Amino acid sequence: MSSQVAFQAPAINRKKVGDMTVTMLSDGYLDASFELLNGIDALI
Repeated sequence: MSSQVAFQAPAINRKKVGDMTVTMLSDGYLDASFELLNGIDALI
């Protein structure tokens, strides 16, 4: 069995699912209104 460091870097999120580790990456976000999206209604 190997030892792993449990460091959590920003924009990289790891979640243990059973025997597997799932890694989710975020490349940023857009702070804008829904008016920029065509054909999609905002749910308020």
